[in-house]
Parts: sequence; structure tokens; C-alpha cells
Amino acid sequence: MRLSSHVRSAVKTASWRAFAAVDTFGLVWLFSGHDATHAIAAAGAVVGVEAITKSLLYFAHERLWEARFDIINPPTTVRAPNA
Repeated sequence: MRLSSHVRSAVKTASWRAFAAVDTFGLVWLFSGHDATHAIAAAGAVVGVEAITKSLLYFAHERLWEARFDIINPPTTVRAPNA
């Protein structure tokens, strides 16, 4: 069963953001020159804001990408043989 393209884009967006949020949290915590408590708070704040903005940007990118390449290579439909 194939998801509709909008649902597929939304699922890919959520999946990617989960991975990216962990990465961002780790990087902010690693590069923060503050004590652990402050670094964790800063990392959490950055992840919270960027999760929203980057999710919207990724979803828009995914939709534009699909619109661009569906014009060039429209999806083919598979027809069942006549019975």
C-alpha cells in the first residue's frame, strides 16, 4: 500500500526531524562552553525552535522537489491485466 504523496512527505518530515533533533541536541551540548545544566537547557531550546522551522522547510522542499520531478517523470500506474 502506497501512501499519498502529501502523507508520505509528512511522514518523511517527522522521521527526519527525529534524527536531526538528536544530532542538533548533541552538537549544541558538545560545543557549548557552559556547565552541563546550562548546555542541556541551551540544546533543548535550540532543538525546540529548529524542529519547527526545519520541519516546515523540509516539507516545503519535499513538495517542491516532487512537483518538479513529477513534471519530468510522472509516476506510472500499473494496470491489472484484463480478466
